[in-house]
Amino acid sequence: MALTATATTSSRAEIIQSLDMQNPVIVSVPPIKDNIYYCVSEKSSISASLGPLCDRLASRRTSMGRTIIFCRKYDEVTAIYYFFKRRLGLAFTEPPGAPDFIPKFRLVDMYTHCTHQTVKDKVLELFTSPSPLRIVVATIAFGMGVDCPDVRQIVHWGVPEDIETYVQETGRAGRDGLISCAVLFHGQGDLGKKTSKQMKTYCTNTDKMCRKVLLFSDFDDCKSIATNLKFKGCQCCDVCRNTCTCARCESNLDLFYFGSVFT
Repeated sequence: MALTATATTSSRAEIIQSLDMQNPVIVSVPPIKDNIYYCVSEKSSISASLGPLCDRLASRRTSMGRTIIFCRKYDEVTAIYYFFKRRLGLAFTEPPGAPDFIPKFRLVDMYTHCTHQTVKDKVLELFTSPSPLRIVVATIAFGMGVDCPDVRQIVHWGVPEDIETYVQETGRAGRDGLISCAVLFHGQGDLGKKTSKQMKTYCTNTDKMCRKVLLFSDFDDCKSIATNLKFKGCQCCDVCRNTCTCARCESNLDLFYFGSVFT
C-alpha cells in the first residue's frame, strides 16, 4: 500500500512505476476546493506586502480568522515575526499589554524546524484550539499534521518548488467550507532552478487563464471541476476577478485580508 496526501497524475504514474505496482487499485479525492480564492502578487518590502494583514489584525484582534504564513527560509520567518511584533507593539498580545513571553497571550507566533519540540507542541495546541493566536509564521514544517478548520488564509512568502506542495499547503485553508484565501508573494530569486515549470507558469500567469484551472490541470478530474466552480468570478482568483462584472466585487474584498492585493 502506498499513501500520499497530494499527487498529480504524472507524479502518481512515477510512484506506481518506482514501486513496480501491477494494476494497482487507486482511491483518490480531487484536491480542488471551490471555497479558496487564489491570488499572486510580486513581493515588495515586508512592511508594504504584509502591512495590510497586520493592520487588519490590529483592528479585528481575535475576531480575525486564522492565518498561516509559509516561508521558505528560517531568517524570513524571524524577520516577518518581528515585523508584526514591532508594528503591533502592546497590541501584540490579548489582552493588550499582557506579557508577550507567555505564548498563550500572543496574537502572532512562529514555528520552524529549529524550534524546540515543546514550543512547537504549544504553538500547534494554541492554533488548533480556542486561543488568541491568529497568525503563525512558519517554515513548511508546520504544514504536517495541522488540522485547523477555521484557517481563513494561507500566505506564501516565496514560491514552493512544485504544484503538489503548493496545493497541499493551501489546502490547510477553508476546511470548514467557508470562503478562504491563498496569497502567494514572489520576487527575484524565488523562481530558481529547483522551481518546477508548472509552478513558474502559475506565478507568471497574469491575465490569460484562471489560476484554478492552471493549478489543478494535472490532477485527475480537477480540470473539469475547475471550469464549473460554484464560486466564480471575483470569488475564484485574481485573474477571474479582473473580468468579473458582478455587483459584489468590491464588497467581496472584505472577505480577505489583503484588499490592496486585489485592486
